[in-house]
Amino acid sequence: MSNFYHPKKKTGSPDQIPHILGLTATPIVRSKLSEMNTVEYNLDAIAVTPTLHRDELFHFVHRPDLVPLVYEMDPLTNASTALERLQQICSAHAVSPAPTGTLQSRSPNQLPWKEQLSKFRTKAHHVLVELGPWATDLFILESIKVLNKSGWDNGDLLVNWTDQEHRILTKLLCKDPVLSQLQYNIAPSGDKISKKVACLVSFLGSRDASQSTAIIFVQQRVITGLLSKLLSAHPSTQGSFQCAAFVGMSQNQSKKYSLPELLDLKEQRQTLASFRARAKNVIVATNALEEGIDVQACNLVICFDLPQNLKSFIQRRGRARKEKSVFALMFSEEESQDRLAEWKKLEDDLQRMYQDASRLRVEIQCLEDSERVNYILKSQRTSAMLTADDTMAHLHHFCAKLPVQPFSDMRPMFSYKHGPPGSEEIAATVTLPNCVDASVRVATSLHKWKTEKNAAKDAAFQAYAGLYSAGLLNENLLPLSHDFEMQLDASDKLGSQVDIDLEYNPWQLVSEAWSSTYIYDLVVQFNFHEHTERSPVKMRLTLPCEVPNLQPLRVQLAADAAVCITFQHDCRRRIITLTDRDLMRKATHIISRSTHSDYSSDNRTDFLALFTPVMEDAMIQIWLNANKGRIKATELVNISRNLIPRGFVRHSTEGRQPQIFNSWIVNKDTAASIPHHIACTPLPNRRNFMISLPGDSAEGKLKRMSDNNEEPPKLNYYPLEECTIDRLPVGIARLSLLLPTMLQQIANAWIADRMCQTVLKEIPFRSRDLVITAITPPSVQWCTNYETLEFLGDSILKMVVTVQLYSRHKNWPEGYLTLKRAVLVSNQYLAQAALKAGLSAFIRTTPISWRKWSPIFISDVVAKPSTAARTVRMKVLADVVEALIGAAFVDGGFASAEICIRHLLPGLDLEQISFAVQANKEQVIANQTSLEIVIGYKFRHPCLLVEALTHPSCERDPFSQSYQRLEFLGDAVLDLIIASQLMAHKTASWSPGAMTRIKSAMVNAHLLGFFCMEFCRTQEFDFVQQQQQQQRTDVSFKIEREITEVRLWQLMRSHSDAVRDHRMNSLDRFEKLGASIRRQLDCSSEYPWLDLSMLRPEKFFSDIIESLIGAIYVDSKGSLEKCATWLDYIGLNKYLRRVLDENIDVVHPRTKVDWKTGAQSTEYRVSKMVDLAEKFQCVLLVDEKVIVEVDGYDTSDVAIVAAAQKALSILP
Repeated sequence: MSNFYHPKKKTGSPDQIPHILGLTATPIVRSKLSEMNTVEYNLDAIAVTPTLHRDELFHFVHRPDLVPLVYEMDPLTNASTALERLQQICSAHAVSPAPTGTLQSRSPNQLPWKEQLSKFRTKAHHVLVELGPWATDLFILESIKVLNKSGWDNGDLLVNWTDQEHRILTKLLCKDPVLSQLQYNIAPSGDKISKKVACLVSFLGSRDASQSTAIIFVQQRVITGLLSKLLSAHPSTQGSFQCAAFVGMSQNQSKKYSLPELLDLKEQRQTLASFRARAKNVIVATNALEEGIDVQACNLVICFDLPQNLKSFIQRRGRARKEKSVFALMFSEEESQDRLAEWKKLEDDLQRMYQDASRLRVEIQCLEDSERVNYILKSQRTSAMLTADDTMAHLHHFCAKLPVQPFSDMRPMFSYKHGPPGSEEIAATVTLPNCVDASVRVATSLHKWKTEKNAAKDAAFQAYAGLYSAGLLNENLLPLSHDFEMQLDASDKLGSQVDIDLEYNPWQLVSEAWSSTYIYDLVVQFNFHEHTERSPVKMRLTLPCEVPNLQPLRVQLAADAAVCITFQHDCRRRIITLTDRDLMRKATHIISRSTHSDYSSDNRTDFLALFTPVMEDAMIQIWLNANKGRIKATELVNISRNLIPRGFVRHSTEGRQPQIFNSWIVNKDTAASIPHHIACTPLPNRRNFMISLPGDSAEGKLKRMSDNNEEPPKLNYYPLEECTIDRLPVGIARLSLLLPTMLQQIANAWIADRMCQTVLKEIPFRSRDLVITAITPPSVQWCTNYETLEFLGDSILKMVVTVQLYSRHKNWPEGYLTLKRAVLVSNQYLAQAALKAGLSAFIRTTPISWRKWSPIFISDVVAKPSTAARTVRMKVLADVVEALIGAAFVDGGFASAEICIRHLLPGLDLEQISFAVQANKEQVIANQTSLEIVIGYKFRHPCLLVEALTHPSCERDPFSQSYQRLEFLGDAVLDLIIASQLMAHKTASWSPGAMTRIKSAMVNAHLLGFFCMEFCRTQEFDFVQQQQQQQRTDVSFKIEREITEVRLWQLMRSHSDAVRDHRMNSLDRFEKLGASIRRQLDCSSEYPWLDLSMLRPEKFFSDIIESLIGAIYVDSKGSLEKCATWLDYIGLNKYLRRVLDENIDVVHPRTKVDWKTGAQSTEYRVSKMVDLAEKFQCVLLVDEKVIVEVDGYDTSDVAIVAAAQKALSILP
């Protein structure tokens, strides 16, 4: 109203403002009549009651009769047995009285269970005073039952209790020999209830229960359920009044209920429904039932505890609005009834005000508002507007959205400067957290004010306006992080499965090209590398399209047999006759069918690729005559008994499967030595010769697919007369097994060429193999896939985006940079970019069926293709983008990778990186040279050094930001350096999973923290030593030199005692573990996971390493070499080289346990030790069987690592 309604009314016509009707039962809350004037001014209205229909209102709404109930005070002579025992327990365990205040108050000098017990005792005493001994015993004993109930049925109430609280309280209360034997009487007697309850029972007994529906209001929740049970059990009200309790159902799932609250939440969910249905006629309620809940059928309201204010008085009385209703208030003899008279007088005055319909609105202006901060911040684009009254909350919200930093207060800090005495002039200055850019971190009030509140408003407004001018707020005047979060949660996001274009098939163009008579011959040479010497074999591949230059292929036929396939590209286009083409098709048919059985018969010859011997076309017919068909084995023996069959052996009863001849079987008992059987071996099942065999694969080689399982060769024996021999030589026939590999290589070349001519034409790729690898998921079962390139591309993209954001948004805090980077490198963003770039048609998703492969026929390709779209995981699209970036880097370096990013991700809008640094002239850098000597790098911009060493808790320096921005940059630089060295290593043959594990181990915060804690340099200091001579008047001076050790962690700037304490704790652990970790880094064959987990240095140790990397990167204008040199200087790169050279095992112990257990279930049960509450123990179970137990560790994480480490020596 103040920001929009009133200004609009003053500047515009009355038609431009809305008509507003406000409805309320109580126009004032407290007992001040002036409150209604304020409400009327704000709403630009007067408060009135209905006049036209007032008689009708009074006909249906009746004011109840007011009845005071006066009761005597209790002398408390009848004590509660249960309470007396509870007090004894509290005294025995030195439980001090509960602090005054709310139930959730916390005493800093008591353990949580003692606080629970103290509050329990206090509540019990309150119940004794209000209700008497019977209800007190009921409260104590029933609460204990709830606490001890088996099966934790009340888990929703105890969910936030600690094990210690529950265990100790259960032991003290549930197992107490006195309390466990106590019982309360079923019906309360006269001496077991308070005088107050007796007065209430007497009043209810005077009422006609069948015509009464009552609400009894009490002040405290604990009384509701107990009073309800008491009335239900008392002889005077039992049976006539059906009572229920209501305290309001909180939806706060994180609320921790204390011991006194366990009982009052058990039975109330159906209270209102039962009351409305007349199943209950009395509700005992707190003020939760005063307003907001419609209970109409009520003719009796009793205030067991008096209302706290006029609003409560009116609201409670309004519940009894049936005709002839009664509103009863209970007073003790010592309580004055003057308050009731004051309320009645105030209500009469209020009625006179709002029943005077002709009364004009009174313009009021409080003295507090005599000076107003009337600034307005408005967005011209969206018209969003904030006043000075609003900006204080918005400034706190801005700081709350910054990343939470341990040991740092992220709230804005206000300071005040008062003018001379008597001047009543106050100025305020607000300082924001030091992750905010120094240019807008401090703001001062524009004017001087009479109160600190208004001065703070002014300063907060100036700070918020500065943030908006600096671009740190959006056009809705909210932190930019809101925009980033909305981008991550955008409604137009792709799902986890994405429909994409049909897969590009280069054979479609080949099939169309066969309509021409032009062909291209490609000579293929097979060079054999095996235990027997074999001459190279040349064959000819004939296609109607020109084939790009192909790289040689190496295929593994067996563990001891490999073939190198080379392609000769000096062929030219020529014309072929139809007759010659048909003969070449027949030759291809003979070769391709040679490795198949007669079960699969396909006599088609319209091959897309023709595979024939190298010879003149005119010689094909002669070759066909000599190599087609089969002869009987007996005929071959008749020709010569020593003749070795050159073709495959086929047996009539085995579907004529091709088998390799092994030997003739001769009956040694006959002198003729005539063979009567033939021994042969089946062709191996293995067909994917691009994948390495298990016996040959070292660490990092691709695993064989399931269809490559090769059984040991076996010999089959067949009668000679049942076998035939192929005329085609085995040497040529077996080459047909390599046709799928060769044709796939050719198809890959065409696909890569097509991509480089279309979607990748702006990227200067030289290697087609890298392009094919980048678009090939592992599921395709090709010899390469995109995982390794994706690993590299991920680091490169992260680096490029990080540097762009750091350079482009020089005043953004690290939280903004991190959120924005998360959007730009997310799978969602990359997948959408892949679709826009047109990559989806080229992503290979069809697995190569090596075992079931059959020749490609023209008739199959020209058949109507499927129009159904493919479905792939969104991550595959994102992985292809990252893999192409990695491929560009391998192919042409960082410049090529940037071109690839610029083309595939145009939304990034890459700019020329600016490494300009603006130093604050007022900033004084002490001991700069000494700092640089220790760090080992000479800074051109010393302010970067200061920033890199400034912890977020360093709030006294208004000129320096914390190291968070540089740490954000250094993290990406370190990632890329590690990934690049992994890819460039001389024995780079690790699997993608191994590479990820190595990188994770090297950038592990514990390892970086160790290097920061260990790094030390010596410095020499000269100082003057005064020397006293024999005579006092003779004084000489001597220059002495002292050598001091300076450690890297000592250079960090902070203003927090907590940082100092945690640093010292970490250094204490370093003293115990540092030597062991260093020894393992130098000599062990395993990564020191356990000791590093036990060291657990605070995060600021690793932050210093990363922030210094970022500072060196900026200072050196983006030199990765300088950063890598500094990593050498601190020793990190040395350890990385050892990991790579010596193949150090960096697999985490938990991962190893998972590998060893396989499909078995593993569970780590961690708990605090009973005798050492600050230590943790862990039990590792495999299939519910205990394998190891460890204890005595500082954290649960360390206990888990220790258990896994110990289990490795036990598990088989």
